[in-house]
Amino acid sequence: MAKVIQKVSKVVGFEFNAHDLRRTAATSLAELGYDLTIIGRVLNHGRAKITDKYINTNVEELRRALEKQTGNSLE
Repeated sequence: MAKVIQKVSKVVGFEFNAHDLRRTAATSLAELGYDLTIIGRVLNHGRAKITDKYINTNVEELRRALEKQTGNSLE
């Protein structure tokens, strides 16, 4: 698997590894609204805390979520 990823990495012009793909998948699932428990199962994690580390949260997404929750603008 590592050799395949390395070859694809050269073709696309930037380096990445298997964990980058896992993080991307986890982040994409989170952005689609999937629950952390479901994402953890997809990644075969035993604890949500581990899954949470895989998800890259965008600051703008956090701001929008807080605004939605509180009803206040944070700009």
